[in-house]
Amino acid sequence: MLSEAEQLAEDALPQVRAANWVFRVIFALAVAGAIGAAFWWVAIRPGQMAAKVGQAKVDASLGQATGDIATAAIPQINDATRQKVEVDVQVQKGQIDVRQAPDAGVAVHGVADALRRNLCLYDDLYRADPGCQPVHEDPDGVGPAGSNAGGTAHPD
Repeated sequence: MLSEAEQLAEDALPQVRAANWVFRVIFALAVAGAIGAAFWWVAIRPGQMAAKVGQAKVDASLGQATGDIATAAIPQINDATRQKVEVDVQVQKGQIDVRQAPDAGVAVHGVADALRRNLCLYDDLYRADPGCQPVHEDPDGVGPAGSNAGGTAHPD
């Protein structure tokens, strides 16, 4: 099987036989790698590419649907915002009218304290008023005692 020169080389240098086996193993690994790469290229890669294309189509479809939903929702959001502004303006006008009424300073037993507490807690215009300090210290109370002094109404 081996030529005469190869036989003499193997007899003289045993490393030649080991190098021959190393070469064969490296060659076998290279062939196996090439076969694996070819198998991946022919069998596996097309499936991966098809999955990527399918995912891209789904993503595009979802993106389009999201855009359509957003486009349809914008008029509704604008209408709701406009209605909220209208209600806020009406509430603010009502609050101004109540505060400017001729008998707005007349205290009614219990009502004045409740009104002050409500204004101090929920009305941005009154929240920073120094008279609201007792309400902020005790939000469950109705304010300082004696705040109804001078009121004309009496409890039933």
